[in-house]
Amino acid sequence: MPKGKPHTAKKKGAAIACLLTGDSVSEVAAKHGLDKSVVSRWKARIPAGELQQVATKKDGRLNDVVFDCVEANLESLTAQAKAASDPEYLRKQSAKDLAMLHGVMFDKSFRILESVETQINGALSVGK
Repeated sequence: MPKGKPHTAKKKGAAIACLLTGDSVSEVAAKHGLDKSVVSRWKARIPAGELQQVATKKDGRLNDVVFDCVEANLESLTAQAKAASDPEYLRKQSAKDLAMLHGVMFDKSFRILESVETQINGALSVGK
């Protein structure tokens, strides 16, 4: 015999729809005023393949956003490096400002390369 009050089909459908769009059990429970255990039971009844498709699509969107952001930042850094190499610009800067610019640009370049190396090494170790 079920415990508690039954939930309307509308509320259950809305909760399941949120689960299928990638919301967590906690998010769905809070959003719809439901107990987490109820939402967990509903989620357990959803075929795993459906939830995996949603997770893959959600991760794909996030990956696209992250890639776009990194690409835009790298393009911006490239434009800044080109502007900073203009002889006219360089003549107008103090030695202190040029030293600061050089240090920051070197540090950023080094960190980017370090990150790329870490990613490559991580990908190579997965295949071992």
